Amino acid sequence: MRLADIMRAGHFRTILLLSGLLIFSSARAQNVPSVNLPNLKESTYSLLSRISAQTGLMFVYDSELLDNSRVVRFWAGIYRLDSIVSKLSVKVTLSVKIEGSHALIYNGASLKSPRKVELPESDTIHSESTSRVDAGYSVLKGKVVDRISGEPIVFATLSVSGTTTAIVSNLNGEFRIAVPDSIKGAFIKISHLGYESTQAPLSLLAGEQITFYMDQRIIPLQEVVVKVVDPAKVMRDFVSHRGENYATDPVQMTLFYREGTEYSKSAHITESVLEIYKTGVRNTLSSEQVSLLKMRKIKTQGDDSLLAKVKSSIHTFQQLDIVKNLPDFLDPLYFHLYDYHHSDITYIDGRRVFVISFAQKPDVFDVLYTGELYFDAQTYALIRARFSLNKNFVRKAADILVIKRVRGLRISPEDVSYDVEYKSINGRYYLSHIRGDLSFNVKKRSRIFGSDLSVWFEMVNCNTDFNPKQIPQNERISPRDIFSETPFRFDPDFWGNMNYIVPEEEIVNLIKSKIKL
Repeated sequence: MRLADIMRAGHFRTILLLSGLLIFSSARAQNVPSVNLPNLKESTYSLLSRISAQTGLMFVYDSELLDNSRVVRFWAGIYRLDSIVSKLSVKVTLSVKIEGSHALIYNGASLKSPRKVELPESDTIHSESTSRVDAGYSVLKGKVVDRISGEPIVFATLSVSGTTTAIVSNLNGEFRIAVPDSIKGAFIKISHLGYESTQAPLSLLAGEQITFYMDQRIIPLQEVVVKVVDPAKVMRDFVSHRGENYATDPVQMTLFYREGTEYSKSAHITESVLEIYKTGVRNTLSSEQVSLLKMRKIKTQGDDSLLAKVKSSIHTFQQLDIVKNLPDFLDPLYFHLYDYHHSDITYIDGRRVFVISFAQKPDVFDVLYTGELYFDAQTYALIRARFSLNKNFVRKAADILVIKRVRGLRISPEDVSYDVEYKSINGRYYLSHIRGDLSFNVKKRSRIFGSDLSVWFEMVNCNTDFNPKQIPQNERISPRDIFSETPFRFDPDFWGNMNYIVPEEEIVNLIKSKIKL
Protein backbone atom coordinates (compact mmCIF):
# COMPACT_ATOMS: atom_id res chain seq x y z
CA MET A 1 0.00 0.00 0.00
CA ARG A 2 1.38 3.43 -0.94
CA LEU A 3 2.00 6.04 1.77
CA ALA A 4 -0.75 8.26 0.34
CA ASP A 5 -3.20 5.36 0.62
CA ILE A 6 -2.14 4.69 4.20
CA MET A 7 -2.74 8.35 5.02
CA ARG A 8 -6.20 8.38 3.48
CA ALA A 9 -7.17 5.15 5.23
CA GLY A 10 -6.30 6.69 8.58
CA HIS A 11 -3.70 4.03 9.50
CA PHE A 12 -1.82 6.70 11.41
CA ARG A 13 -2.57 10.10 12.84
CA THR A 14 -0.29 12.97 13.75
CA ILE A 15 -1.51 15.52 16.27
CA LEU A 16 0.15 18.92 16.00
CA LEU A 17 0.37 21.09 19.07
CA LEU A 18 0.54 24.69 17.94
CA SER A 19 2.00 26.39 21.00
CA GLY A 20 3.35 26.01 24.52
CA LEU A 21 3.22 22.21 24.92
CA LEU A 22 4.13 21.32 28.53
CA ILE A 23 4.77 17.86 30.00
CA PHE A 24 5.19 16.33 33.40
CA SER A 25 8.83 16.36 34.48
CA SER A 26 8.13 13.51 36.87
CA ALA A 27 7.29 11.11 34.02
CA ARG A 28 9.33 7.94 34.21
CA ALA A 29 11.68 6.93 31.43
CA GLN A 30 10.21 4.58 28.85
CA ASN A 31 11.63 2.13 26.33
CA VAL A 32 12.31 3.78 23.00
CA PRO A 33 11.78 1.57 19.93
CA SER A 34 14.16 1.19 17.01
CA VAL A 35 13.11 1.85 13.43
CA ASN A 36 14.41 0.25 10.22
CA LEU A 37 14.84 2.96 7.57
CA PRO A 38 15.82 2.65 3.90
CA ASN A 39 17.91 5.26 2.11
CA LEU A 40 15.57 8.22 2.08
CA LYS A 41 15.32 11.91 1.41
CA GLU A 42 11.88 13.22 2.28
CA SER A 43 9.94 15.75 4.33
CA THR A 44 9.76 15.55 8.11
CA TYR A 45 6.03 14.89 7.83
CA SER A 46 6.59 11.94 5.45
CA LEU A 47 9.29 10.51 7.72
CA LEU A 48 7.06 10.64 10.78
CA SER A 49 4.28 9.08 8.73
CA ARG A 50 6.62 6.25 7.74
CA ILE A 51 7.56 5.69 11.40
CA SER A 52 3.89 5.77 12.42
CA ALA A 53 3.08 3.06 9.88
CA GLN A 54 5.98 0.91 11.12
CA THR A 55 5.58 1.34 14.88
CA GLY A 56 1.91 2.24 15.35
CA LEU A 57 2.89 5.38 17.25
CA MET A 58 0.93 8.61 16.84
CA PHE A 59 3.13 11.69 17.13
CA VAL A 60 2.28 14.72 19.24
CA TYR A 61 4.39 17.83 18.84
CA ASP A 62 4.58 21.59 18.75
CA SER A 63 4.50 22.75 15.13
CA GLU A 64 6.81 25.63 16.06
CA LEU A 65 9.49 23.09 16.92
CA LEU A 66 9.22 21.10 13.70
CA ASP A 67 8.94 22.27 10.11
CA ASN A 68 6.81 19.60 8.45
CA SER A 69 8.09 20.55 4.99
CA ARG A 70 11.79 20.48 5.92
CA VAL A 71 13.59 17.76 3.94
CA VAL A 72 15.64 15.29 5.99
CA ARG A 73 17.99 12.51 4.84
CA PHE A 74 18.85 9.16 6.41
CA TRP A 75 20.98 6.29 5.14
CA ALA A 76 19.62 2.76 5.31
CA GLY A 77 19.90 1.25 8.78
CA ILE A 78 18.31 0.67 12.17
CA TYR A 79 17.91 3.80 14.30
CA ARG A 80 16.58 4.43 17.80
CA LEU A 81 13.57 6.73 17.66
CA ASP A 82 15.18 9.29 19.96
CA SER A 83 18.19 9.42 17.63
CA ILE A 84 15.95 10.14 14.65
CA VAL A 85 14.01 12.81 16.55
CA SER A 86 17.17 14.61 17.62
CA LYS A 87 18.06 15.20 13.94
CA LEU A 88 14.72 16.70 12.94
CA SER A 89 15.56 20.27 13.95
CA VAL A 90 18.66 22.43 13.73
CA LYS A 91 17.22 25.12 16.03
CA VAL A 92 16.44 23.22 19.24
CA THR A 93 17.37 19.97 20.97
CA LEU A 94 14.44 17.59 20.57
CA SER A 95 13.57 14.65 22.80
CA VAL A 96 10.79 12.07 22.74
CA LYS A 97 8.52 10.65 25.42
CA ILE A 98 6.31 7.62 24.76
CA GLU A 99 3.04 6.97 26.54
CA GLY A 100 1.01 4.08 25.22
CA SER A 101 0.58 4.53 21.47
CA HIS A 102 1.50 8.23 21.54
CA ALA A 103 4.98 9.73 21.14
CA LEU A 104 5.48 13.28 22.39
CA ILE A 105 8.27 15.28 20.69
CA TYR A 106 9.37 18.21 22.83
CA ASN A 107 12.15 20.70 23.38
CA GLY A 108 14.43 18.74 25.71
CA ALA A 109 16.43 21.84 26.62
CA SER A 110 13.46 23.66 28.15
CA LEU A 111 11.45 21.03 29.99
CA LYS A 112 8.83 22.62 32.21
CA SER A 113 6.37 21.49 34.80
CA PRO A 114 2.70 21.68 33.94
CA ARG A 115 0.82 24.74 35.07
CA LYS A 116 -2.72 25.96 35.18
CA VAL A 117 -3.91 27.69 32.07
CA GLU A 118 -5.43 31.11 32.71
CA LEU A 119 -7.99 32.17 30.18
CA PRO A 120 -7.08 35.19 28.05
CA GLU A 121 -9.62 37.95 27.70
CA SER A 122 -10.31 37.05 24.07
CA ASP A 123 -11.55 33.64 25.21
CA THR A 124 -14.51 34.89 27.16
CA ILE A 125 -15.78 38.14 25.64
CA HIS A 126 -15.09 39.85 28.92
CA SER A 127 -14.39 43.51 29.49
CA GLU A 128 -13.77 43.91 33.21
CA SER A 129 -11.73 40.98 34.47
CA THR A 130 -10.28 37.70 33.27
CA SER A 131 -12.12 34.58 34.40
CA ARG A 132 -9.92 31.99 36.06
CA VAL A 133 -10.26 28.24 36.13
CA ASP A 134 -11.19 26.85 39.55
CA ALA A 135 -8.52 25.00 41.51
CA GLY A 136 -8.32 21.36 40.51
CA TYR A 137 -9.12 22.01 36.84
CA SER A 138 -7.01 22.49 33.72
CA VAL A 139 -8.05 23.80 30.34
CA LEU A 140 -7.40 22.25 26.95
CA LYS A 141 -7.85 24.63 24.02
CA GLY A 142 -7.21 24.52 20.32
CA LYS A 143 -8.69 23.75 16.94
CA VAL A 144 -9.97 20.80 14.89
CA VAL A 145 -9.14 20.78 11.17
CA ASP A 146 -9.27 18.52 8.12
CA ARG A 147 -5.82 17.01 7.58
CA ILE A 148 -5.88 17.30 3.78
CA SER A 149 -7.65 20.62 3.19
CA GLY A 150 -6.68 22.38 6.41
CA GLU A 151 -10.28 23.63 6.71
CA PRO A 152 -11.79 23.90 10.20
CA ILE A 153 -14.16 21.12 11.21
CA VAL A 154 -17.33 22.71 12.52
CA PHE A 155 -19.21 21.17 15.47
CA ALA A 156 -16.70 18.38 16.07
CA THR A 157 -17.49 16.68 19.38
CA LEU A 158 -14.74 16.55 22.01
CA SER A 159 -15.47 14.26 24.95
CA VAL A 160 -13.49 12.96 27.91
CA SER A 161 -13.31 9.18 28.28
CA GLY A 162 -15.00 7.72 31.34
CA THR A 163 -17.10 10.85 31.85
CA THR A 164 -20.09 12.58 30.27
CA THR A 165 -18.10 15.81 29.85
CA ALA A 166 -18.20 17.10 26.28
CA ILE A 167 -18.06 20.22 24.15
CA VAL A 168 -18.19 21.06 20.43
CA SER A 169 -15.92 23.12 18.21
CA ASN A 170 -17.28 26.42 16.93
CA LEU A 171 -17.71 27.69 13.36
CA ASN A 172 -13.94 28.27 13.19
CA GLY A 173 -13.17 24.75 14.46
CA GLU A 174 -11.99 26.15 17.82
CA PHE A 175 -12.70 24.53 21.16
CA ARG A 176 -12.10 24.91 24.90
CA ILE A 177 -12.75 22.24 27.50
CA ALA A 178 -12.12 22.34 31.26
CA VAL A 179 -11.04 19.01 32.72
CA PRO A 180 -10.64 18.00 36.39
CA ASP A 181 -7.04 17.20 37.35
CA SER A 182 -8.34 14.01 38.97
CA ILE A 183 -8.89 12.43 35.53
CA LYS A 184 -5.57 13.34 33.92
CA GLY A 185 -5.23 9.63 33.01
CA ALA A 186 -8.26 9.89 30.71
CA PHE A 187 -8.31 10.46 26.96
CA ILE A 188 -9.79 13.28 24.93
CA LYS A 189 -11.80 11.86 22.02
CA ILE A 190 -12.64 13.82 18.87
CA SER A 191 -15.39 12.66 16.51
CA HIS A 192 -17.37 14.04 13.60
CA LEU A 193 -19.60 12.66 10.86
CA GLY A 194 -17.55 11.50 7.89
CA TYR A 195 -14.24 11.42 9.79
CA GLU A 196 -12.17 8.81 11.56
CA SER A 197 -12.46 9.37 15.30
CA THR A 198 -9.19 10.05 17.09
CA GLN A 199 -8.07 10.37 20.68
CA ALA A 200 -5.04 11.40 22.74
CA PRO A 201 -4.12 11.15 26.44
CA LEU A 202 -4.87 14.22 28.51
CA SER A 203 -1.55 13.74 30.31
CA LEU A 204 0.27 14.75 27.12
CA LEU A 205 -1.95 17.70 26.37
CA ALA A 206 -1.11 20.07 29.21
CA GLY A 207 -0.31 22.86 26.75
CA GLU A 208 -2.37 25.82 25.69
CA GLN A 209 -3.13 25.57 21.99
CA ILE A 210 -3.63 22.22 20.28
CA THR A 211 -4.63 21.41 16.73
CA PHE A 212 -6.19 18.02 16.08
CA TYR A 213 -5.94 16.89 12.46
CA MET A 214 -8.74 14.52 11.43
CA ASP A 215 -8.80 12.12 8.48
CA GLN A 216 -11.89 11.75 6.33
CA ARG A 217 -13.39 8.28 6.36
CA ILE A 218 -12.91 6.95 2.84
CA ILE A 219 -15.55 4.35 1.97
CA PRO A 220 -13.89 1.47 0.04
CA LEU A 221 -15.71 0.34 -3.07
CA GLN A 222 -16.39 -3.09 -1.57
CA GLU A 223 -18.31 -1.44 1.29
CA VAL A 224 -20.71 0.27 -1.11
CA VAL A 225 -23.51 -2.25 -1.50
CA VAL A 226 -25.88 -1.40 -4.32
CA LYS A 227 -29.33 -1.84 -2.84
CA VAL A 228 -32.49 0.16 -2.49
CA VAL A 229 -32.83 2.06 0.80
CA ASP A 230 -36.44 3.08 1.43
CA PRO A 231 -36.30 6.48 3.20
CA ALA A 232 -39.87 6.17 4.51
CA LYS A 233 -39.07 2.78 6.08
CA VAL A 234 -35.89 4.16 7.69
CA MET A 235 -37.84 7.00 9.28
CA ARG A 236 -40.70 4.78 10.41
CA ASP A 237 -38.15 2.49 12.02
CA PHE A 238 -36.62 5.56 13.68
CA VAL A 239 -40.00 6.49 15.19
CA SER A 240 -40.81 2.95 16.34
CA HIS A 241 -37.36 2.48 17.96
CA ARG A 242 -37.21 5.79 19.84
CA GLY A 243 -37.86 4.08 23.16
CA GLU A 244 -34.90 1.77 22.60
CA ASN A 245 -32.42 4.31 21.19
CA TYR A 246 -33.12 7.35 23.38
CA ALA A 247 -33.43 7.96 27.10
CA THR A 248 -36.81 7.17 28.63
CA ASP A 249 -35.76 8.12 32.18
CA PRO A 250 -34.93 11.66 33.38
CA VAL A 251 -31.36 12.97 33.48
CA GLN A 252 -29.80 16.20 34.71
CA MET A 253 -28.02 18.17 32.00
CA THR A 254 -25.64 21.10 32.43
CA LEU A 255 -26.00 23.25 29.32
CA PHE A 256 -24.15 26.19 27.87
CA TYR A 257 -26.47 28.55 25.98
CA ARG A 258 -25.61 31.63 23.93
CA GLU A 259 -27.87 33.81 21.80
CA GLY A 260 -27.10 36.94 19.87
CA THR A 261 -28.75 39.65 17.79
CA GLU A 262 -26.88 41.91 15.36
CA TYR A 263 -28.42 44.89 13.59
CA SER A 264 -26.65 47.86 12.05
CA LYS A 265 -24.22 49.09 14.73
CA SER A 266 -25.94 47.26 17.58
CA ALA A 267 -25.35 43.82 19.01
CA HIS A 268 -26.88 42.01 21.98
CA ILE A 269 -25.28 38.80 23.26
CA THR A 270 -26.54 36.71 26.16
CA GLU A 271 -24.51 33.83 27.61
CA SER A 272 -25.57 31.44 30.33
CA VAL A 273 -25.08 28.14 32.07
CA LEU A 274 -28.33 26.28 32.64
CA GLU A 275 -29.34 23.16 34.49
CA ILE A 276 -32.23 21.22 33.04
CA TYR A 277 -34.15 18.31 34.47
CA LYS A 278 -34.55 16.55 31.15
CA THR A 279 -37.33 13.99 30.98
CA GLY A 280 -37.41 10.99 28.68
CA VAL A 281 -38.44 10.79 25.06
CA ARG A 282 -41.98 9.65 25.94
CA ASN A 283 -42.67 12.69 28.16
CA THR A 284 -43.94 16.13 27.24
CA LEU A 285 -42.00 19.40 27.26
CA SER A 286 -44.04 20.62 30.22
CA SER A 287 -42.44 17.92 32.39
CA GLU A 288 -38.97 19.47 32.00
CA GLN A 289 -37.56 21.93 34.54
CA VAL A 290 -34.91 24.60 33.97
CA SER A 291 -32.79 26.64 36.39
CA LEU A 292 -30.30 29.41 35.68
CA LEU A 293 -26.81 28.91 37.17
CA LYS A 294 -24.91 31.75 35.49
CA MET A 295 -25.80 34.49 33.05
CA ARG A 296 -24.46 37.67 31.56
CA LYS A 297 -25.49 40.12 28.87
CA ILE A 298 -23.28 42.05 26.53
CA LYS A 299 -24.38 45.10 24.53
CA THR A 300 -22.51 47.21 22.04
CA GLN A 301 -23.26 50.89 21.76
CA GLY A 302 -26.05 51.43 19.27
CA ASP A 303 -29.73 52.02 18.69
CA ASP A 304 -31.37 49.33 20.80
CA SER A 305 -34.84 50.38 19.69
CA LEU A 306 -34.37 48.78 16.29
CA LEU A 307 -33.72 45.31 17.68
CA ALA A 308 -36.66 42.96 17.36
CA LYS A 309 -37.22 40.09 19.78
CA VAL A 310 -36.95 36.93 17.74
CA LYS A 311 -37.88 33.41 18.74
CA SER A 312 -34.61 32.08 20.20
CA SER A 313 -35.55 31.38 23.80
CA ILE A 314 -34.95 28.32 25.98
CA HIS A 315 -38.34 27.01 24.93
CA THR A 316 -37.19 27.15 21.31
CA PHE A 317 -34.21 24.89 21.84
CA GLN A 318 -36.40 22.57 23.92
CA GLN A 319 -38.73 22.35 20.93
CA LEU A 320 -35.71 21.60 18.73
CA ASP A 321 -35.23 18.31 20.55
CA ILE A 322 -36.82 16.88 17.43
CA VAL A 323 -36.62 13.27 18.59
CA LYS A 324 -38.90 14.11 21.50
CA ASN A 325 -41.00 16.68 19.60
CA LEU A 326 -41.37 15.27 16.11
CA PRO A 327 -41.54 17.99 13.41
CA ASP A 328 -43.67 17.31 10.37
CA PHE A 329 -40.75 15.97 8.30
CA LEU A 330 -40.20 13.20 10.91
CA ASP A 331 -43.84 12.51 11.66
CA PRO A 332 -45.36 9.69 9.53
CA LEU A 333 -48.68 11.59 9.50
CA TYR A 334 -47.07 14.27 7.29
CA PHE A 335 -44.73 12.23 5.08
CA HIS A 336 -47.09 12.90 2.17
CA LEU A 337 -46.03 16.57 2.20
CA TYR A 338 -42.37 15.78 1.42
CA ASP A 339 -40.16 14.08 -1.12
CA TYR A 340 -37.43 11.92 0.46
CA HIS A 341 -34.44 10.19 -1.08
CA HIS A 342 -31.38 8.31 0.14
CA SER A 343 -28.57 10.67 -0.87
CA ASP A 344 -25.36 9.41 0.79
CA ILE A 345 -23.56 7.03 3.14
CA THR A 346 -21.13 8.27 5.79
CA TYR A 347 -19.64 7.11 9.10
CA ILE A 348 -19.20 8.28 12.68
CA ASP A 349 -17.26 6.39 15.34
CA GLY A 350 -16.93 3.46 12.94
CA ARG A 351 -20.70 3.13 12.42
CA ARG A 352 -22.39 3.41 9.04
CA VAL A 353 -24.85 6.28 8.66
CA PHE A 354 -27.60 6.73 6.06
CA VAL A 355 -28.17 10.27 4.82
CA ILE A 356 -31.79 11.02 3.85
CA SER A 357 -32.45 14.29 2.02
CA PHE A 358 -35.90 15.82 1.99
CA ALA A 359 -37.81 18.78 0.53
CA GLN A 360 -41.46 19.75 0.44
CA LYS A 361 -43.39 18.62 -2.60
CA PRO A 362 -43.66 21.18 -5.43
CA ASP A 363 -47.47 21.26 -5.16
CA VAL A 364 -47.37 22.13 -1.43
CA PHE A 365 -47.35 25.87 -0.73
CA ASP A 366 -47.16 25.99 3.08
CA VAL A 367 -44.04 27.07 4.99
CA LEU A 368 -42.20 23.74 5.28
CA TYR A 369 -38.62 22.54 5.56
CA THR A 370 -35.81 21.17 3.45
CA GLY A 371 -32.70 19.44 4.73
CA GLU A 372 -30.74 16.29 5.54
CA LEU A 373 -31.27 13.59 8.18
CA TYR A 374 -28.52 11.26 9.42
CA PHE A 375 -29.61 7.82 10.70
CA ASP A 376 -27.52 5.05 12.23
CA ALA A 377 -27.81 2.24 9.67
CA GLN A 378 -28.13 -0.47 12.34
CA THR A 379 -30.32 1.06 15.02
CA TYR A 380 -32.13 3.71 12.91
CA ALA A 381 -31.34 6.31 15.57
CA LEU A 382 -31.35 9.89 14.28
CA ILE A 383 -27.95 11.33 15.18
CA ARG A 384 -28.05 14.62 13.29
CA ALA A 385 -30.50 16.83 11.40
CA ARG A 386 -29.72 19.89 9.29
CA PHE A 387 -32.82 21.70 8.05
CA SER A 388 -34.08 25.12 7.00
CA LEU A 389 -37.34 26.75 6.03
CA ASN A 390 -38.05 26.67 2.31
CA LYS A 391 -36.72 30.01 1.04
CA ASN A 392 -39.58 30.30 -1.44
CA PHE A 393 -42.07 30.63 1.42
CA VAL A 394 -39.95 31.68 4.39
CA ARG A 395 -41.41 35.23 4.49
CA LYS A 396 -44.75 33.75 5.49
CA ALA A 397 -43.15 32.72 8.81
CA ALA A 398 -42.62 36.28 10.10
CA ASP A 399 -45.46 36.18 12.63
CA ILE A 400 -44.24 32.82 13.96
CA LEU A 401 -40.59 33.84 14.36
CA VAL A 402 -40.85 37.44 15.57
CA ILE A 403 -42.20 37.77 19.12
CA LYS A 404 -41.89 41.55 19.50
CA ARG A 405 -41.31 44.29 16.99
CA VAL A 406 -41.09 48.08 17.12
CA ARG A 407 -43.91 50.02 15.46
CA GLY A 408 -43.18 51.20 11.98
CA LEU A 409 -40.88 48.28 11.16
CA ARG A 410 -41.50 45.54 8.65
CA ILE A 411 -39.43 42.45 9.47
CA SER A 412 -39.20 39.77 6.78
CA PRO A 413 -37.38 36.44 7.28
CA GLU A 414 -34.75 35.73 4.61
CA ASP A 415 -33.11 32.53 5.84
CA VAL A 416 -33.88 30.26 8.80
CA SER A 417 -31.74 27.17 9.43
CA TYR A 418 -31.08 24.76 12.28
CA ASP A 419 -28.57 22.04 13.16
CA VAL A 420 -29.43 19.44 15.83
CA GLU A 421 -27.14 16.64 17.05
CA TYR A 422 -27.40 13.70 19.43
CA LYS A 423 -24.57 11.90 21.21
CA SER A 424 -24.41 8.27 22.33
CA ILE A 425 -23.71 7.66 26.03
CA ASN A 426 -23.81 4.10 27.35
CA GLY A 427 -25.81 2.87 24.38
CA ARG A 428 -28.50 5.59 24.45
CA TYR A 429 -28.61 8.86 22.56
CA TYR A 430 -28.94 12.24 24.30
CA LEU A 431 -29.38 15.77 23.00
CA SER A 432 -25.89 17.12 22.38
CA HIS A 433 -25.86 20.35 20.36
CA ILE A 434 -28.30 22.78 18.75
CA ARG A 435 -27.51 25.74 16.51
CA GLY A 436 -30.01 28.16 14.97
CA ASP A 437 -29.21 30.90 12.44
CA LEU A 438 -31.90 33.34 11.34
CA SER A 439 -31.54 36.35 9.06
CA PHE A 440 -34.15 39.05 8.41
CA ASN A 441 -34.63 42.18 6.39
CA VAL A 442 -35.77 45.13 8.51
CA LYS A 443 -37.37 48.08 6.76
CA LYS A 444 -38.72 51.33 8.18
CA ARG A 445 -41.89 52.66 6.64
CA SER A 446 -40.13 55.83 5.56
CA ARG A 447 -37.22 54.01 3.90
CA ILE A 448 -36.95 52.46 0.45
CA PHE A 449 -34.27 49.97 1.41
CA GLY A 450 -34.00 47.77 4.47
CA SER A 451 -31.13 46.60 6.66
CA ASP A 452 -29.99 43.13 7.73
CA LEU A 453 -30.88 41.68 11.11
CA SER A 454 -29.08 38.48 12.20
CA VAL A 455 -30.15 36.30 15.09
CA TRP A 456 -28.39 33.15 16.23
CA PHE A 457 -28.49 30.86 19.24
CA GLU A 458 -26.51 27.83 20.31
CA MET A 459 -26.77 25.18 23.02
CA VAL A 460 -24.35 22.40 23.96
CA ASN A 461 -24.84 19.68 26.56
CA CYS A 462 -21.62 19.87 28.64
CA ASN A 463 -22.45 17.18 31.19
CA THR A 464 -25.11 14.53 31.77
CA ASP A 465 -25.92 13.27 35.27
CA PHE A 466 -27.85 10.00 35.50
CA ASN A 467 -28.93 10.65 39.09
CA PRO A 468 -31.22 13.64 38.53
CA LYS A 469 -32.99 15.71 41.14
CA GLN A 470 -36.08 17.74 40.41
CA ILE A 471 -35.44 21.47 40.53
CA PRO A 472 -37.24 23.24 43.42
CA GLN A 473 -40.14 25.38 42.27
CA ASN A 474 -38.56 28.62 43.52
CA GLU A 475 -35.36 27.98 41.51
CA ARG A 476 -37.05 27.35 38.17
CA ILE A 477 -37.25 29.86 35.35
CA SER A 478 -39.93 30.03 32.68
CA PRO A 479 -38.55 28.69 29.38
CA ARG A 480 -41.15 30.68 27.45
CA ASP A 481 -39.88 34.07 28.57
CA ILE A 482 -37.65 36.10 26.26
CA PHE A 483 -34.36 34.90 27.65
CA SER A 484 -32.38 38.08 27.05
CA GLU A 485 -34.85 39.90 29.33
CA THR A 486 -34.31 37.50 32.25
CA PRO A 487 -33.04 39.32 35.40
CA PHE A 488 -29.54 38.30 36.42
CA ARG A 489 -26.64 39.17 38.65
CA PHE A 490 -23.26 39.68 36.94
CA ASP A 491 -20.40 37.41 38.04
CA PRO A 492 -16.92 38.86 37.35
CA ASP A 493 -15.33 35.38 37.48
CA PHE A 494 -18.03 34.15 35.15
CA TRP A 495 -16.83 30.88 33.67
CA GLY A 496 -14.66 29.26 36.31
CA ASN A 497 -14.52 25.57 35.44
CA MET A 498 -17.70 25.69 33.34
CA ASN A 499 -17.45 24.52 29.74
CA TYR A 500 -18.70 26.62 26.85
CA ILE A 501 -18.47 27.04 23.09
CA VAL A 502 -15.60 29.33 22.16
CA PRO A 503 -16.98 32.50 20.52
CA GLU A 504 -15.98 32.89 16.88
CA GLU A 505 -13.42 35.55 16.05
CA GLU A 506 -16.12 37.52 14.27
CA ILE A 507 -18.11 37.80 17.50
CA VAL A 508 -15.08 38.81 19.52
CA ASN A 509 -14.12 41.49 17.00
CA LEU A 510 -17.70 42.71 16.83
CA ILE A 511 -17.86 43.59 20.49
CA LYS A 512 -14.26 44.59 21.16
CA SER A 513 -15.34 48.10 20.19
CA LYS A 514 -17.09 47.81 23.06
CA ILE A 515 -19.42 47.18 25.28
CA LYS A 516 -21.62 47.80 28.21
CA LEU A 517 -22.44 44.93 30.55
